[in-house]
Amino acid sequence: MRITSDTLIPIEKNFRVSAGPGAGKTYWLVNHLRNVQKHSRRLDSSRKIACITYTNIGVEAILKSLGTEFEQIEVSTIHSFLYKHILKPYCAFLADEYGLNAVAVSGHDDSFVHGKKVRHWLENHQEAHKLKHPFSVKQLLNTPLNYGSLRRWLEAITYKFDESGTLTITSDQSRSFYEDPNGETRLLSKQCVKVLETGLLEYKKLYWSQGIIDHDDVLFLSYQLIERHPFLLEVLRAKFPYFFIDEFQDSNPIQVDLVKKIGEKETVMGVIGDPAQSIYEFQGAKPQQLHELVLPELQEYTIAVNRRSTGNIVRVLRSIRKDIKQTAYRDVEGRQFMDIFTIFNNRI
Repeated sequence: MRITSDTLIPIEKNFRVSAGPGAGKTYWLVNHLRNVQKHSRRLDSSRKIACITYTNIGVEAILKSLGTEFEQIEVSTIHSFLYKHILKPYCAFLADEYGLNAVAVSGHDDSFVHGKKVRHWLENHQEAHKLKHPFSVKQLLNTPLNYGSLRRWLEAITYKFDESGTLTITSDQSRSFYEDPNGETRLLSKQCVKVLETGLLEYKKLYWSQGIIDHDDVLFLSYQLIERHPFLLEVLRAKFPYFFIDEFQDSNPIQVDLVKKIGEKETVMGVIGDPAQSIYEFQGAKPQQLHELVLPELQEYTIAVNRRSTGNIVRVLRSIRKDIKQTAYRDVEGRQFMDIFTIFNNRI
């Protein structure tokens, strides 16, 4: 169904909203949040609307637009949301299996590589004897080119689903490329990476044992908690009868899987996005996942009006893009602007 950024939709149905650039996705989302907060009978002091967006800048933009009207709306990034409601209160459940110091966990940050931990990890790696020249343990630690490559590779650690659907820890060999100030380069060999990869979980445990958690760890550990303790989904559903996600095309597969689990029952799930604006494919985000998401009785909407651009710009966009045919909200103003621009050009 085609809608505008001013359209109000039913508040008790799962939905997917697709919108092109300039369509006013955030404007529409804020209006929907207000509408749900005003008319829902399922909200109270302990039951709120969860609104998830990808960046802290996005969070600030939504909060600013809401003004003081967000008593029953919790706006956050997915990492902050999972940390607050899953990881921090329940991380003790993973203490034994993952060597996690639950008491010391006090937030999450960007990943970093600690030199002493790298040394300890390599010197105690169970497969260290398989590391051969020019990538022996000593050479990895003491050769600047090798160590630079190793650091780059460790900085790129991530979590992915394997072919069997199991969430695993991994890193890409191509990310182990390093160039020193003299222009010399090094790439860890496939064999070296294959050996080192078998110990990545033990490497992460060195950080977890001190309560050090990065953003990707939040996703991984929260996923493990929910897999092992499904009652946590019931906790989330009880707290959040509504769960809306902005810029859904930039969610990575772990986030998508968590969303599907939450949206299986009770919670009204809504996703908003534009596959053509995906910018996080390097982190595993798939633009098509916006349209591949399956939820019960999902309602489909497309915002087909461009609020931001003039008519001439929209006509260019229409010629480039075939999936969303936008119309201009300010078509008259656009023509007036172009007339003035033409007169100005003719005079010079």
